[in-house]
Order: sequence, then C-alpha cells, then structure tokens
Amino acid sequence: MKEDGEKVYRNGHHHYVVEPIALVFNEDNYYMQELEAQQAELQTTENCYAEVKLWLDTFAEHIKSGAIMNTDDSMIMKQLVEQIIVTDDGIEVHFKCGIVASHEYL
Repeated sequence: MKEDGEKVYRNGHHHYVVEPIALVFNEDNYYMQELEAQQAELQTTENCYAEVKLWLDTFAEHIKSGAIMNTDDSMIMKQLVEQIIVTDDGIEVHFKCGIVASHEYL
C-alpha cells in the first residue's frame, strides 16, 4: 500500500496460484510463504552442496593418487589454502580455517 492509502497490486492484477505453507506477520504487514519457492531454494542449496562434495571427493582422489592437478583442483586449493611454506626440511600448508598441515622431507 502506498503512503496515500492506494493499494499496490503485484503480479499484474492476476490471482496468485500457490501452495501456502505459512503466513508471516511483520509489524502491520503480512507475507505468505509458498511451498514452491521454499522447495526451489532447498533444491538449489542441495545441488550446490552436491557439486561441492563432488569437487572435494575428486580433489581428494587426485591427492591420494598423485595425479596432476587440473583447473578444478587448483580452484579448490586457492579457496582452501591461505599459504604454502616450503623449507629445506619440509612443507607447511596453512589452510584458511586455521589448520596447518606439515610434512618433513625424508
């Protein structure tokens, strides 16, 4: 509703056809949450998690096998690693989450 009291119609004055799951009140306004929107959001989130899991699984397999890194592996490393320190004695990998992995040369 506009400040002068005139109604503001959405959806081109057409009726909404949705499956409501909740009516949310906020101050003097109310909003309808619809099932389709929530399902779409959850599906998108699930797809993102599945894609990230696939990347991480592939990355782990490449690390275990000693395979040459591809562009996806490089992107994952760039997102996870803060810095890599190579010394005469070994290597330290500092991850952005605060974990440090080190390995001494034999």
